[in-house]
Amino acid sequence: MKDFIRYVIREETSDDVEVQVMGYSGNNPKIQSYKEKIYLGKYLTDKEKDIAKHFFMGNEKMNEGDFLESLASHKKEIISLGDKTYIQFVRGTKKLLIKNSSIKVSKPDETWIKTNIDDLQFFRDNLVFSEKRFRFANGTMSIGDEIEVLLDRLSRRDFVGFIEEDGEKKEWSILNKINSNYTNWYELILDREKQGDLGPNTVPVKDKIRDYFEQQDYSREDAGMTEEEYSSYKRLFPTLSLSDLDIVLSINSSRGLENKSEKLSKIIQNLKNSTEAGDNTEKNFIDYLIQKGYGDDRIKSFSSPGNLVDITFQTDLMILGKNGWIPIQVKSREQYTKLLTYGIKGAGLIYPKGKKWVLKYKDSEGLEQKKYI
Repeated sequence: MKDFIRYVIREETSDDVEVQVMGYSGNNPKIQSYKEKIYLGKYLTDKEKDIAKHFFMGNEKMNEGDFLESLASHKKEIISLGDKTYIQFVRGTKKLLIKNSSIKVSKPDETWIKTNIDDLQFFRDNLVFSEKRFRFANGTMSIGDEIEVLLDRLSRRDFVGFIEEDGEKKEWSILNKINSNYTNWYELILDREKQGDLGPNTVPVKDKIRDYFEQQDYSREDAGMTEEEYSSYKRLFPTLSLSDLDIVLSINSSRGLENKSEKLSKIIQNLKNSTEAGDNTEKNFIDYLIQKGYGDDRIKSFSSPGNLVDITFQTDLMILGKNGWIPIQVKSREQYTKLLTYGIKGAGLIYPKGKKWVLKYKDSEGLEQKKYI
């Protein structure tokens, strides 16, 4: 009865936006949380009112196809901002926000370390690199120097990421691919757009992208925290981006690996869709090589989870040809690959065309060539 009286009093003292929220009967989770807050006798903050106002200005009628198409035109920026979000999250203090016993930000196990050491050494010992410098995650340096930096970091166990734990089993999680998976970021940004978090439709998409990745103030409800948690974490993290919050909420709202939240399941499925498409193409090409008489001793794959040869040098596998080992990136279609810019002799992009495979490579004069194999 007290709650009802409080609700009636609030209805009489609320402004137009709060009245709209109280009368809302849709299924938008954010507006529903605001409605519950008002029902409990609390007032919406100015930020929450602004979000609700934008929502009621017509975000429900937003054309998803047009919005996603607009996001795609900013693909490079989204990948860059997504990568920055991921690195700051796993290597900084924001990992303290994760409260899930099965998914943690931690160091990988010894199997992951050994596999990467062996693969990097194989890559180094069977190819010839120039001294030309390239931009890598560890700085601008030659390929040889980047390999040595990675090997040194591996020897010091200086790698962290999302780890899925099940008993004594610790696996490098597919969530570590979130950094550059633009399709997944598109979906997460779209969800925020639907909720009205990114302003009305009149706001340019480039500004919505900036607002999604930009550090900003947040409420207890935004972060899904208890009063005690919010009081503690707010001092450590006075601001968080919506991208940070999406990572935190998706993982913390899950209960173990077998009971994932809807948001986390969606993120993982987005990442799996991209990964499986590439893995299937690579498997088909390896099957093709085997049919051509290539044995295991002539094919070296870098397909293990979080493989640093694959991630750093865009090399899916190496093939032993007449003149030595050749690094290859396999794609489902012709596209740009940084592998061809490294100047490694024989390096190529492989992609299917009909029932055949095409090798794209650079000749001795640095000109791109193609041939069926």
